[in-house]
Amino acid sequence: MLQRTRILHVQNDLVSDASRLLDLGGLAVDRVASDAFGGRVVHVVTADETASACPSCGVLSVALKGRVCTRPRDIPYGTRMLRLIWHKRRWRCKERLCPRASFTESLPSRRGRGTRPQRT
Repeated sequence: MLQRTRILHVQNDLVSDASRLLDLGGLAVDRVASDAFGGRVVHVVTADETASACPSCGVLSVALKGRVCTRPRDIPYGTRMLRLIWHKRRWRCKERLCPRASFTESLPSRRGRGTRPQRT
């Protein structure tokens, strides 16, 4: 049985108290669900506007290409593990001289943490 709890709003600065509680710099908690085993599944979205900057040329993108989900390593919280699902946007780089055609959002504090992409 899956029980969902929806966070009604994200604070004006896009970083909720739940995000601060979990120390998720640059990410905002979108919703929390309970899994069949009593664990928590935390769905997060990117709250840092600079995450849409191309990692090759640095130009901010406004051309959305699609969406993907990644599952960063689970984090301990209390007596149970939390499973994170990061809902990311995939951007197109429109800079003509840039060799990169597209990229997904990333944050300096979250790079190289063993994520595995999964399409939605």
